[in-house]
Amino acid sequence: MQKAYATFILLVIASTELGASPVEPLWQKILGELELEAQLKIPQYELVKYPHELLASYAQLPNLSHFTWLEIYQIYQVHETCQKPKGFSPKIGAAIEFELSQCRGSSLPVQWFSDHHYLHPAGGSYADRYFEQGKSYQGLVHLLTGDNPQHPLFNSLRAISPTGRNALLAGYKVWFEENSLWFNTEQGWKQLNKAKWQPIAKEYQIIVGSKQCEFRYGNLCMARSGSHHHSILYLSAAVLFLLLFLLIRTWQQKLQHNRSKRFVFQLLTHELRTPVTSLGLSIDLLRQEFDNLNDNTQIALWRLIEDYQRLLQLTEASKEYLCMDKAQLLTQQQGSIKDWLDHICSQHNVQYEIKDDRVLELPFYWLTICLNNLLMNAKQHGKHPIHVLVSNEKSLTIVVSDQGFFPSFFRRCWQQRNSTEDNLGIGLSLVSHLTGIMGGKVSIQRKPTRIKLEIPL
Repeated sequence: MQKAYATFILLVIASTELGASPVEPLWQKILGELELEAQLKIPQYELVKYPHELLASYAQLPNLSHFTWLEIYQIYQVHETCQKPKGFSPKIGAAIEFELSQCRGSSLPVQWFSDHHYLHPAGGSYADRYFEQGKSYQGLVHLLTGDNPQHPLFNSLRAISPTGRNALLAGYKVWFEENSLWFNTEQGWKQLNKAKWQPIAKEYQIIVGSKQCEFRYGNLCMARSGSHHHSILYLSAAVLFLLLFLLIRTWQQKLQHNRSKRFVFQLLTHELRTPVTSLGLSIDLLRQEFDNLNDNTQIALWRLIEDYQRLLQLTEASKEYLCMDKAQLLTQQQGSIKDWLDHICSQHNVQYEIKDDRVLELPFYWLTICLNNLLMNAKQHGKHPIHVLVSNEKSLTIVVSDQGFFPSFFRRCWQQRNSTEDNLGIGLSLVSHLTGIMGGKVSIQRKPTRIKLEIPL
């Protein structure tokens, strides 16, 4: 299994190295060559004459990032009624002033357009709307939007899509159209048609506009032509197949391991019943001769009887654990919470606090295993003082706390891997499992350690 994992890691490394795109250095080589071949469409000195926000295609849309629909509607009402609204935001003061002047047919000085924002809140520029009334646009051409037919760059901007125009205005160096490449250079915007750039890309064995990207530049999606690209796909498929195989194999081994442990547990439980039964018969015979025994032998017999009771309880509980499922409840006993805590905490010399002692029916045997395990872990791995807090209002809540730091998941895995027989125990995982069967849950606070069991009543 380790060899399989090593093979998988090597394949992942190999696929990563092959997948490291060789297209990028080739693209850097041919980029300059393509720019030289491209034809200058819009010189840079022309672009800098006009504000970029007016050249963008979204200049025709309402400016909802700065104005609300209510404010735009107020401007529309002024446009329709030629009446100044009673209450309006100062943000739309210039727009209302402009609409009122349009209604009256009065002219606005050129300086007015320079002093206010170029774009009208409802879309387009103030200059666009001003010229719609047949006014003279001398001195205001640079304030038209790029989609206005009167704009000097109108025909040049139509050669590229609105999305491509916005991208180049935003700083993209290259933009890919269906039949051409656009370049944003120091000289300006250049265009190279497909008939010219495709032979150059083919010479370098690059597919521009490929559906499988090995390298992305702007909206360009490029890949190597030939078998190299397919080999990466085949290798990736092989790696995924191997990963799936390893996951299935690991799951099967874990399932088999769990079955083996369950079989051993069943075997031990079954074989333990015979000597326990025989021991019980022997104890019954000794009880009949109890009065004839000396004091030391009577004390030893009482210890033997106590150990027998524990073995008998363990055998029955193990049998019950093997047979139970989620639909089958654990055997419950009736008892006092305080008496149960006295019995457990006194063995560990731990103080406890209980709120409102009650007599309840609970699976005390399994609760004892859980609490014993938590207290032993706290004594072995935590720091004193150790304290137990119990409440039983809507649910039975048991909180075991100490002043240590609960280890992280990775540290617990390492400790479990390097564990010895001296520190083997039922484990927090089994505590969580038993609590889950009882319908409860386990929560952990790491700093300081605080483990809480909640069992529904």
